[in-house]
Amino acid sequence: MGIGIKFKIQDVRNGATVLKRDGERFKTDIQPKLAQLEMPWTAFPIAVPSLKTAYHQSEDALKEVTKEIGDALTLIGTALDRVATYYEAVEQRHAKELGIQ
Repeated sequence: MGIGIKFKIQDVRNGATVLKRDGERFKTDIQPKLAQLEMPWTAFPIAVPSLKTAYHQSEDALKEVTKEIGDALTLIGTALDRVATYYEAVEQRHAKELGIQ
């Protein structure tokens, strides 16, 4: 007697694929575009010298957060793949034990 939860392995695998793909996009598409962004030094008013420093700190933080998001998405996708693999093995074992295979 189960608790009424259905686990759709293919849906989990599909989700894992999407997350890993998006994690890679952060690395291959978004991070390089961020690296190309630059503000010319003439854009910063002379009267506010700290603005340039604050801008560059914000830019560095954005790049780091983007990297972390990409890594997290890839990691979650990989974990979901492992979950799906585990449930496949459980289903195969149960099918074998019940003589369904």
